[in-house]
Amino acid sequence: MKYLDRNTLPKFQERLDLAASELNDMEDIIVEALNELAGRAYIISAMVPEADRFQYAEELSYPILNKIDSLQTQINTLNETVENLRQTYDGMLGDFDTRLTDIEVRLNALDDAAARKEDLNVVLYRTGQDE
Repeated sequence: MKYLDRNTLPKFQERLDLAASELNDMEDIIVEALNELAGRAYIISAMVPEADRFQYAEELSYPILNKIDSLQTQINTLNETVENLRQTYDGMLGDFDTRLTDIEVRLNALDDAAARKEDLNVVLYRTGQDE
């Protein structure tokens, strides 16, 4: 990653004691290190996929990003499982509702039959006939 370009920084003035050339060499090393760190920070902050990491830094292995990807995969799997369970639950609830409706119809029919029998017994009793 080219976070900092060496050409934008001023060069030290050469002197006879060779300190300036050593400082310039060190500055190149520092610029390279800063660019590597900037690339690594960008990879972590932007969660760059493993296939694209080589564009920003030499370090390609980031355990924290791999762990985040692993957790995201597990979360997606859990979401799918929960959705499947919800669909199963909705289907079972529909079946249960249908069964309860059927039982309600049967109980209402039995209630009606018992009421008719009771009415018939009252009529038979009033007419003096036994069941």
